Amino acid sequence: MIEAGADRRAVDSVLRAVDMAEARLGEPIGVEDMAEAACYSPYYFSRLFAQATGHSPYDYLMRRRVASAAELLIGGRASIIEIALDCGFEAPDSFTRAFRRCFGVPPSEARKTGCYPRAIARTRIERTQVEAMLAAPPPAPEATKEADAVIMGSWSELPWADPLHGSLPSARAPRLILVERGGSLEAKRTFIGQATEPRPPGAEADIPPAYPLSASLVSGGRRARFRIEGGYERLDFVVEYAYRSWLPLSGRTKAPSYDIIEEGGDGRLALVLPLIEDSGSIPCPS
Repeated sequence: MIEAGADRRAVDSVLRAVDMAEARLGEPIGVEDMAEAACYSPYYFSRLFAQATGHSPYDYLMRRRVASAAELLIGGRASIIEIALDCGFEAPDSFTRAFRRCFGVPPSEARKTGCYPRAIARTRIERTQVEAMLAAPPPAPEATKEADAVIMGSWSELPWADPLHGSLPSARAPRLILVERGGSLEAKRTFIGQATEPRPPGAEADIPPAYPLSASLVSGGRRARFRIEGGYERLDFVVEYAYRSWLPLSGRTKAPSYDIIEEGGDGRLALVLPLIEDSGSIPCPS
């Protein structure tokens, strides 16, 4: 928790602006209105808000409106024009551009397929995330490219959401924790083990199939590696930042199915996101 008076005031100011924006997502509000709610000048507020959320005020507001509209597209019967106007967009064209910018597809395609990439949709930022961002924002991820590998280990039924209470205790030897995800940040399964040598050419027949009981195939490719300072207590914060702030603004698309946590023998952690090139079409998870 942030205890310094100035920092607490900054947190409260950002959250006042967020509360106002959430209450008026469908109205024609802008950065000036959010700054007024925060009791700061627009210039100072914009810098503070970006530090606290990972987005500019305008970008945050736009992404929240698009996320709200996406739910109406999938779950409702209103026309795209009606949804655009109800969610604060002045015209259908501006809504279509914003939707494509956020999700890589037009709203008409999202309605047709019945899905959109919820994992990167900007959800309402909460106090704990604002406090953590202002106190110690995560460093920018490292970009790597890695070969295929196999993790030898076992599936765990331990609850992924409770790593702080011993669910994923540290090990002396380095290991990888493979976390399968569905359409949200909630993990479906967790695989704990150690990586073998990369798959040699021509040895595909000897490699276990993906996700068996005792091994898990991890395809090579581009990665974004987020170093986690502070151990598992910071893990949830870094995951939230990676999905809700970094990914939407990075121009990259998260590869489906899993994330990787690298746990070194010295206790150092890293969240590793498999990436695919942004092709303008984002697959929806099953």
